[in-house]
Amino acid sequence: MAGSDPTSVKPNQFVELHGHAREVVEKTFKFSPRTLGVIGIFGIAVPYLLYQGCVNEFHAADDKYNRERKKFM
Repeated sequence: MAGSDPTSVKPNQFVELHGHAREVVEKTFKFSPRTLGVIGIFGIAVPYLLYQGCVNEFHAADDKYNRERKKFM
């Protein structure tokens, strides 16, 4: 019920620590060559490979059905 005494609620320690860590990420983040590599892989390489895979699939379908290839970018 709204307004009842919340003394029966027990906070989950893991949830509280995780929430606190997410709030102060700018203080705990360390920029290093490893983080630069992770940003390069997941921020550039993975999206590029997904894009190329989709474009190649579209081109394969166009070739299969004798259509003119579409230009993407």
